Amino acid sequence: SEVILIVLVVIINVGIGLIQEGRAEKSVESIKNMLSSRATVIRSGERTAVDSAQVVPGDVILIHSGDRIPADLRLIEVHTLQIQEAMLTGESNPVTKKLDVFPEDTVLADRKNIAFTATMVTKGVGR
Repeated sequence: SEVILIVLVVIINVGIGLIQEGRAEKSVESIKNMLSSRATVIRSGERTAVDSAQVVPGDVILIHSGDRIPADLRLIEVHTLQIQEAMLTGESNPVTKKLDVFPEDTVLADRKNIAFTATMVTKGVGR
C-alpha cells in the first residue's frame, strides 16, 4: 500500500511538472513576442526605423512615451523620462531615469541611467 502511495505521488509530481513546463514555454513565447517590436535608431547620423532584433551596439535609440524598450540601453539624454519596470523589480511606480554616474557596486536595478529590455516608457523622452 505504501508503494502505491509513492507511485501515485510521483505520477502527480510528473503531471504538475509537465503543466508548469508548458506554462513556462508559453511565457517564453509571450516574451519573444513582446520583444519583437520596432525601434527608432540613429545610424551614421540618419534616423531609421528597424526591427528590434536588428538593434546593434553603437545604435542611438530614440525612446518616448508609449515605447517598449527594445534592448538594454545606457541613457545619454533624458527629458522627464519615466519607465515602468514592474516586471523586473515588482515596484508598481514608474522609475524616473537620470544621467547620474553610479558606483560600480550599485545593484543593477538601482542604476537609473539604464533602460531595460521590454520595459515601457510611461512619460518623457530619451536616447
